[in-house]
Amino acid sequence: MLSGNKAARSYNQTGMTWGNATYQNRPIQDAATFLCIGDILYPAGYNLQANASCVGGLRAQLHFQSCWNGVDLYKTDNSHVAYLSDMDNGVCPPGFPKLLPHIFMETDYSINTMSNLDDGGQFVWSMGDPTGYGYHGDFQNGWDMAVQTNAVANCISDAGFGTIEECPILEANRNTQFSNNCPEMPAQVDEPVHGMVDKLPGCINITYGPEMAPASSMSCPAGSKIPNIFKTVDSTPKPTSNPAIGSVFGNANNKYVGCGNDTYGSLGGLRTLNAISTTNVNMTVEYCQAYCTKRGYRYSGIEYATQCYCDMAINPSSSFYPGINMSIGCSMTCPGSRQDICGGPAYMSVFNNTDPNFKPTTNTANSVIQLQTAITNFTSNYVGCYSDSGARTLNGTSFNSNNMTNAACASFCAASNYPYYGTEYASQCFCGFGYSTGTFLDNSSSPAVSSCSYRCNGNYSQLCGGYGTVSVYQNPAYVPVVSPKNVGKYTAKNCLTDPGTNGRALAAAQADNANMTVENCVGFCQGKGYKYAG
Repeated sequence: MLSGNKAARSYNQTGMTWGNATYQNRPIQDAATFLCIGDILYPAGYNLQANASCVGGLRAQLHFQSCWNGVDLYKTDNSHVAYLSDMDNGVCPPGFPKLLPHIFMETDYSINTMSNLDDGGQFVWSMGDPTGYGYHGDFQNGWDMAVQTNAVANCISDAGFGTIEECPILEANRNTQFSNNCPEMPAQVDEPVHGMVDKLPGCINITYGPEMAPASSMSCPAGSKIPNIFKTVDSTPKPTSNPAIGSVFGNANNKYVGCGNDTYGSLGGLRTLNAISTTNVNMTVEYCQAYCTKRGYRYSGIEYATQCYCDMAINPSSSFYPGINMSIGCSMTCPGSRQDICGGPAYMSVFNNTDPNFKPTTNTANSVIQLQTAITNFTSNYVGCYSDSGARTLNGTSFNSNNMTNAACASFCAASNYPYYGTEYASQCFCGFGYSTGTFLDNSSSPAVSSCSYRCNGNYSQLCGGYGTVSVYQNPAYVPVVSPKNVGKYTAKNCLTDPGTNGRALAAAQADNANMTVENCVGFCQGKGYKYAG
């Protein structure tokens, strides 16, 4: 069925829905409305140019007919269907005894993101309509009949807003990742249709009305040069793969473990699989399995369509469920094999290589195997866990290491005689003379509940801070810095600022020594016969 008239260029006040004394009718033109999101609702016609600055974009809204004559499946003049008296509610007119589920179509246009129109450009509908009165839509039923029948029988009601989320039957069949799973197909007609275009494709001419647009304005005249048409080959529909847990899928010996929620950020920031990873814009299940197998990792997992992860074990905090659900979980198809699922946002399709001749790697760095190691208690010099964002909590020197331990960090900071050291993000070490910033989080005696939860890369039994958190320790090897009061006949006075461009505070003589001491400086100045040394 069709709602609207593509040739309309002005408001049609003559066409009315059916009504009576009880049920008031209204103009059929009101089937189309436009909403300037974040601003105001505009009825029927819409001047695209005058309202091109909708702060939230433009939403075109279209009501379809809900009344059927019960006889004709289709009539070319659309007379087999009629609108309700009040468009989206009310009653059907005589001769249309069958009430259909009401269809309301909303389409958002981000006209607010376009450049300004001062260069003579304009917004216009593709049929050459700059007014909005010709906005229209076609409905053809392409539903899976079993799903549609079940939804109509169980989800039609006067309550709620008619959203998919309110109907479990529709929700289970909703493809939330359509932008990934159904990418734009190559154009069949060789005409520019992306971005700003100089003219409308298909010989369409812009007509302003108020009279109806003639058919000639929406068709190519005789003798027109026809653009190239690219032949398309019909494809054979393939069902989305849905392997049973424990079944072989993909490469030989690889068994499907299930769809696991990725636990990144919990239990020390470890993913479901954590050791190594790669990405591939043409990802397939077989590619990821081969990538992990070649590097000696038994488990492979694909997330967010293009991300492949490998490990020797599965994070025990992950939970798995069988089957697929295109609205949540593992819902994204593989770019290189559209009938297969390649995980989803924060969900991972996991496989286990059960080949008896598999040769595992000995590299356990970053592996979730570390979770099998018990965490030891904090040492007595542990200060606590601090937040570390923006300026560093410990702002002295620092270093990174894939073999980081708390002892390695302590030794590094002790070499420069810092009173505090801290580890962060499993691999980072920071030194400081005090806390420059940071917020105290906890100093729990139990590592299991510490806000600093990442295990040290070089010792899985220790915690080395976390994401944006630093484990702070006092350095037992620190020797406090002192300033001697007397050195020979010289007595300590005070600390002066060197003038810099105006000379030195003490300018008579100077000695440089990479191993300078107070005694060394005093001896030099005394030998020169000077009263002051600094």
